[in-house]
Amino acid sequence: MEFVTLLGIGLLTGVTTVLFGFGGGFVTVPVVVWADSALGADAIRVATATSALVMVANAAFATVVTPRRVVGVLRGGGPLLLLLGAGASAGALAARHAPAGLIRWAFVAYVVL
Repeated sequence: MEFVTLLGIGLLTGVTTVLFGFGGGFVTVPVVVWADSALGADAIRVATATSALVMVANAAFATVVTPRRVVGVLRGGGPLLLLLGAGASAGALAARHAPAGLIRWAFVAYVVL
């Protein structure tokens, strides 16, 4: 039954993401925490890492299918890329050492915002 539930949630998440442009992280993180609850405090870390991996896959796909003329307009964004990389690295390091409760409530605050 759990597989069917997860499949249904995954399909619903995909539909809301396609229709409205959001839904993935807002749904994926709590569902993965629920599904991996046996991991205890590490479940939130697994969930956020899973969500981040999905975002990387989606960004890579979007980059591949974006027309070359559009990508050409975006050239010169190297400094922004460096800042994004630095922010992502700092966030990953902070999440690795932060208590699970803090990460959970930070995600709740993010969803509320």
